[in-house]
Amino acid sequence: MDGSQPLDPRKTIFVGGVPRPLRAVELAMIMDRLYGGVCYAGIDTDPELKYPKGAGRVAFSTQQSYIAAISARFVQLQHNDIDKRVNSVFSLFMNPSGMDSFNNPSGLLN
Repeated sequence: MDGSQPLDPRKTIFVGGVPRPLRAVELAMIMDRLYGGVCYAGIDTDPELKYPKGAGRVAFSTQQSYIAAISARFVQLQHNDIDKRVNSVFSLFMNPSGMDSFNNPSGLLN
């Protein structure tokens, strides 16, 4: 994963149906393992409750990784006892505010 790359909304996908216990760094690691080139992952959170909404966004540093993720249309997310097949959909707009985000090559989150 390369958190030093600039974010490009044209290489960003929306991931729906994300299990709520899954953290942004875990989403980033899964997507990077499957497609490579992840430079950002975020989990949408409710601004008042600070609770995950069950959706996220992933930005890729290369067009090749982005195309591979979009072409797959579905991704298998595994977290502890959860094993869920979810949709990955192209998003024209990425708003990182209100998200638990991963954009850190060391993998450290609060």
